[in-house]
Amino acid sequence: MSLKSENELSVSVVIPSYNPGRTILPCLESVRSQALEGEFEVIVVDSSTDDTPALLENIPGVRAIHRDERLFPGAARNLGAEHARGRILAFIDADCTAFPRWLRVILESHARGYPAVGGAIANGTPKSMVGSAEYFLEFGEFSASRPAGPVRFAPTCNLSIERGLFKESGGFRDLRASEDVLFGLRLKEMGVSLRFEPEALVYHRCRTALGPFLRNQVSLGRGSASARRTARLPGAFVVRWPVLVPLLPALRLYRIIKRLLKHEPVHLVQFFLVSPAVCMGLAAWSWGFFREAVTGGR
Repeated sequence: MSLKSENELSVSVVIPSYNPGRTILPCLESVRSQALEGEFEVIVVDSSTDDTPALLENIPGVRAIHRDERLFPGAARNLGAEHARGRILAFIDADCTAFPRWLRVILESHARGYPAVGGAIANGTPKSMVGSAEYFLEFGEFSASRPAGPVRFAPTCNLSIERGLFKESGGFRDLRASEDVLFGLRLKEMGVSLRFEPEALVYHRCRTALGPFLRNQVSLGRGSASARRTARLPGAFVVRWPVLVPLLPALRLYRIIKRLLKHEPVHLVQFFLVSPAVCMGLAAWSWGFFREAVTGGR
């Protein structure tokens, strides 16, 4: 794909990258082969310490921006947006692959008047107990079975927004976790409705090893508590009353099962099969939330 002037580019795809290994190759292939008329650009913001920078040099049609210092995903996305030339910014992660019509559906949604669009996320590791547990805990709420409509936030691994609006919003917070929730809150404060579009689909490759999965859940729990300390988000009162944290695993489990019963009953059997890993993940997440609530990030 060629890079033309700003007025001729409909969309810029921005991908944050940190030591993704060869996982990034199917991601880039799925983006570069999108069924889309017109020109678009692919920007990878990379702060890897492995051989990813050299790998990116050999992929045509990919614009790589490298930084020696480690960038969290939010900061990497912001940097990519600064260099983008498309009218629409489309964010995807290096461990995701895009459905062939992903960009087309995104642009069609924006053409209908939606300034910010979040897409669906499918389980890219369905044969792994740990991978499926991570999917149910982090992304199951945004499956393709969810009906189109407004949402409070959307995961940043499948999010698009008008470039001017993104700049006006101030971009993503430079956080390890929960920057997607805070970004959704910022859009709401600006009076912008975030649209969920189930046909804008990506597949997310989740962690399949127990150790990294549990460490990530602890980090996500800490990020969730930190976000609720600084913003008016649902459940913020639990940060002030950490004695209530032991109730959170049961509450989250109830919400997952309720959603599955309503939208995806066919996946209930799989959920119960991987429930031991789910429960360990819930415990790890709650421990991270508790630590952050008690220590205040110290």
